[in-house]
Amino acid sequence: MIRYLLPRIVLPLLAVLALEGLFRSNFWERFAAPDSHAGTSVRLKQAVTQGTEHIDFVTLGSSRAVYGLDHARIATSARAHGQVHANLSMPGSHWMSVTTVIDWLRSERPEVSGGIIALSVADMHYVGNGNYELAIVRPFQGLLGTDGHGSTRFSLQDPSSYGSISALHQYRGDIRDALLHPWQRGRAIGWYASFGQHQLFDGPRQSGDACAMPWDSLALCAGHVPVDDNERQVVGQCSSLVGAAGHGGDWSTLDSDALPPDRLEVLQQRQRELRAIGWKKPPLVILMPITHHWSRELMPKGAREWAHMVLDPLVAEGSIRLLDYSDFFDRDGITRCDVFWDLYHQNEKGLTELTDALLPEIESYLHDRR
Repeated sequence: MIRYLLPRIVLPLLAVLALEGLFRSNFWERFAAPDSHAGTSVRLKQAVTQGTEHIDFVTLGSSRAVYGLDHARIATSARAHGQVHANLSMPGSHWMSVTTVIDWLRSERPEVSGGIIALSVADMHYVGNGNYELAIVRPFQGLLGTDGHGSTRFSLQDPSSYGSISALHQYRGDIRDALLHPWQRGRAIGWYASFGQHQLFDGPRQSGDACAMPWDSLALCAGHVPVDDNERQVVGQCSSLVGAAGHGGDWSTLDSDALPPDRLEVLQQRQRELRAIGWKKPPLVILMPITHHWSRELMPKGAREWAHMVLDPLVAEGSIRLLDYSDFFDRDGITRCDVFWDLYHQNEKGLTELTDALLPEIESYLHDRR
């Protein structure tokens, strides 16, 4: 029996376990597609670990934070007070990404004493934002486990969730692509390497805006004939979202003392995560501006009030500081088209105006030692 089982079951199983250990040890980091979710995490991780200076504060968040804040000005403000503030925001980040990076920083950069979590009201809706986020957190996870974040996503019925327990499964698509197109992968890695490390003290800037297009509603936007690449991107976003317009539901009557199970799960998890951050200075949570397409057409009625139902008790107990800039760019219920370049992201004018408003708050709360 043993002679039968050994070559057919035991040895293949041991080989798979060895490969799993290899990929959990982050062997694949040097070969990952640099523009993928995992590749972006790898580049950020390398910038943080290979930097020589300490880091006092960080900014975490999604692409709304990447494009919506002037990270260079925030870093300059910190340096004026003898401190270092690094931009660790990444496209696609949701709460699992944020909390995983915070846990990783606890061991890799224990000197971090506080920072900004910049997400939006739209990020307060659900426990998770999709299994794509498993690729973002994988490079920050260790050999022996997933630090308690990804494993909760596992579902036997959902193959896209298997990456929550297996690094080999998580990287399978990236491995296949690299093996099929090795020269293209090598050129991509070299191209990104030519720019040096991931920027920790600055961020991208977009000069375009959305004013040349119908802006009042998703339907008008979706029906527009685009004339350039930026318009094609925005029209594509509108077309993909217009079918969900008006179907967000109604949360305006939610009672904090009698929440339905799905709302109670979100409330408890968000509050538990934010209480467990453990920074010396409680996090500064910023609700980033969103366009009226989200607040009027896509999100449930009462979504902003729901976000405050989750966050306000944490403010009252001193677990977080909260700044709500959700409608900062709205005028008479319509978001200004001159400060966004698509439905999600501010342009350079938008990030400048928002940072003008936020920087005194950030400086007084985080950077000023007086």
